Amino acid sequence: MRYQESFVRKILFLALVFVATLANAPAFANSKFETNSITPNILVVYFHSYGGNFLEPFEKPSTAESIAKALLKDIPGVAIQTVDRDSTAALNGSDGYRGVSQLIVQDYAAHPSLKHVVLCGTSLGAYEAVAYLHYAPTNIFEKISGIISVEPTDDLAELYWKTQSPKVRQLLFQSFGGDPNREPDYYRSHSVKTLYSNVPDRPNVKVCVVSARRDDVVPPSQQRRLCETLRQKKFKVQLVEIDRGHSIADAVTYGDGLHFVTGR
Repeated sequence: MRYQESFVRKILFLALVFVATLANAPAFANSKFETNSITPNILVVYFHSYGGNFLEPFEKPSTAESIAKALLKDIPGVAIQTVDRDSTAALNGSDGYRGVSQLIVQDYAAHPSLKHVVLCGTSLGAYEAVAYLHYAPTNIFEKISGIISVEPTDDLAELYWKTQSPKVRQLLFQSFGGDPNREPDYYRSHSVKTLYSNVPDRPNVKVCVVSARRDDVVPPSQQRRLCETLRQKKFKVQLVEIDRGHSIADAVTYGDGLHFVTGR
């Protein structure tokens, strides 16, 4: 079964290469690429939070001390790619994350020096950064070497009942066409544990999970459980706990996460 999936993923990857080659301009107007090198070798793909946009890492938590500046500060050869994402598709995977895959293909075509992909995200984007491994074509999947996931959820059904955010609950309802009692299988199929049932062990992948102790949007217990799920896949996992509520973390948190997942 895995061989069939691998074949299909390779065909999808080749199709994406073809589309990217034909395109003379970026596929998405609302995307941004920035690097600290003319020959970058690490591509950080950033997934924004719910209500955020592709400029989030360049403007938050402040323009003076942004996530992007922290990621580009100390480690040479780093590039950042961001893109606007539909929030419902982020949760239910209805778009197969194909736009993300296409951007990665375009970046690799434009910058042949790229070797590694690091997925990074905050809140909803933190879930996407983890979930993308389920959707990634094989040729991209094999390039993913790290994940920085800040305040992620791992179980959307549990999140529906436990979140203190009406907006998050409404988003989940819209994404899955009802609450978990009405659509239990739909919710269950998009928990990280289910998504990762088809993800092979990756002992060379490092993951930094950031958990806010006073988070009332995503229960911190979900991040601890996520770490165990990832360790079952042989990932090298670091849990970082910060004493704050649910929000975009200080920029240094992302920079430290990149140091961990790259080993630099």
